[in-house]
Order: sequence, then structure tokens, then C-alpha cells
Amino acid sequence: MANEQKPYAAFMLSFAGGVLVLANGLAFILASRGISRALEYVMNTSGLSLVAALAIQHILFSLSSVGLILGALMIIASLMLYYKPSSSGGWGASILVLSILSIFAGGGFMLGLILGAIGGSLAISWRPKCA
Repeated sequence: MANEQKPYAAFMLSFAGGVLVLANGLAFILASRGISRALEYVMNTSGLSLVAALAIQHILFSLSSVGLILGALMIIASLMLYYKPSSSGGWGASILVLSILSIFAGGGFMLGLILGAIGGSLAISWRPKCA
């Protein structure tokens, strides 16, 4: 099957969106480390409660975890879209849903959300050309 047709544009956009969502999750992890140090300083100087500081740290960790998971799943779904083009509708739908859910984790700097949504939509509408 050397002439097998694949949804290249949908794959590339979805893959790039997944990488951006994953990078956004990593950025949240790095930011949470800096914010933890800042919160520790504020706790020592102005008396911020320990409960509030832990809540902020927990929220940042949750957002980064969600971003990492959604980004990884988007990358896997886009790879499956490339290697299994016969089921492009299902993989496109999953990419679309994952990219919309990524808004809760920053959306891949919002560009990942847009690229994933466009790539997922292209994958849903993609059909191989008849020879």
C-alpha cells in the first residue's frame, strides 16, 4: 500500500496542538516551582495562611497534570490518526474533545487549542480520494 492516502494536514495540526498543550503543562510545572518560593516568602513576611498557600500549590499542580495528560493523549490520538487513517472520524472526534478540554489547563497557550480543534475537525471530515 505505497499509495495509501493519509490526512497529513489534520495529523500535523493535531500533533502541533498536542505538543503545545504538553508544553503548556510543563510551563505550569516550572511556574508552580517559582510560585511556591514566592508563596513561602509571602507566608513568612505577611502571614499568608498555610491553607491558602497549599490550595494555590494544589491548583497549579492539578492544572499542570491535566495539561500533561491531555497533551500526551492528543499526541497519541494524532499518531493513531496518521497510522490508522481508516478510522479518522473517531480519532478526529477524540482530538477535538481533548483540545476543547485543554482549555482548563491553559489550552496550550490557546494556540494548541485552536490547532487541535482545526486538526480534529479536518480529521472528522477527511475522506480518501477515489482512484
